[in-house]
Amino acid sequence: MHLLCSLLVAATKHNFRFFCRHTAAADTDNKVADALSRFQWQTFRRLAPQADTHPMAIPPKVWHFLTYLA
Repeated sequence: MHLLCSLLVAATKHNFRFFCRHTAAADTDNKVADALSRFQWQTFRRLAPQADTHPMAIPPKVWHFLTYLA
C-alpha cells in the first residue's frame, strides 16, 4: 500500500493519471503472480523453479525516489 500511496501522491503533484485493472487469476494464466500474492511459496517454486532463491534488495536510489514521491 505504501507504494500505491506514493504513486497517488506523485500523480497529484505532477498531474498525471494512471489506470489499474484487476486480473483475476481464474480468468488468466497468471499462476506465478497469483501464488506470490497469496504467499504460496511451494506453488511458486514449482511454477517458477528458475526464480532466485533470495530476494533482491531495492537499490538505494530507487528506494529514495519512491519515498521522495510521498
